Amino acid sequence: VAAQIRQLLMQGQLRAADIMVVMHDISGYGSLLEAAFARYDIPYFMDLRRSVLHTAVMKLPVCLLSLMHRTDTEQIMLLLKTGLIPLESTDAAKLADFAYIWDIDGRAWEQPFAPEMDPEQEMEQLRVKIMQPIRKMHFASLPKDGQPVTGAQLCDALYACMEELEIPKAVVRTAKALHDCGDVSGGRAMRRLWKDMTDILDALYLALEHTELTPQELLEGVCRSRGFILSGGVPDTERAARIVLDEYRAGKIATVALEKPEDDFNASADPEERLKAERTENAKNTGNSDD
Repeated sequence: VAAQIRQLLMQGQLRAADIMVVMHDISGYGSLLEAAFARYDIPYFMDLRRSVLHTAVMKLPVCLLSLMHRTDTEQIMLLLKTGLIPLESTDAAKLADFAYIWDIDGRAWEQPFAPEMDPEQEMEQLRVKIMQPIRKMHFASLPKDGQPVTGAQLCDALYACMEELEIPKAVVRTAKALHDCGDVSGGRAMRRLWKDMTDILDALYLALEHTELTPQELLEGVCRSRGFILSGGVPDTERAARIVLDEYRAGKIATVALEKPEDDFNASADPEERLKAERTENAKNTGNSDD
């Protein structure tokens, strides 16, 4: 399919915008299409929508915020499965098995493992790698000298923990690995989702900079915000125009302007009038093509 599209483009018969690939279930072929179109240098937009709440990038900050509040084995197990922490997958599996065998639960993670449980201290070294940044984050979230903790301070504590766990580097490394093995869409989606999550945290930082907040309340804010994120590209032009128009009608947008408006485009015009004018022009073009 990609080869045929490339041939049509090279022959000048069609533009990329004139071609549509339609299938019953795009989810099973998305990564294949991404790789094929990238190989043939074909510009495209893939209208793929799916929940991203199950992805490691979305789960990880939620796990850390839960652990900021209190140490919980279930959250630690989820953290070990993300593949974005400074442990090899085999070491993460070993630590999880160790916790299951010795029934390591709750605050037991905060204490060194007993020598009789871990004679060579291999598991203890792994525990320290994970728990040391988490405990620092927890202590940073506690009130000091009777002063309340603000949303900005909680976000700073979370950022510091993620940096110490080298999570941003792990995201970049994993996204590149996905891209290099042919899963172009997977690598691109991971980078975009990480940006979306950091944008959420940045927005909460600014909105709650001087607001007294608990880790549970920040966690609730993150969970609500991430529920609006879907995996996929930017919306198509018509949907984007409708979204902007709805915002304008609701009074949420006073004017609509482009940074670099084209010569024949009045950036300060009423958006509803522009949309009507564009529809009229499209109808004329359609009529001409039919003739």
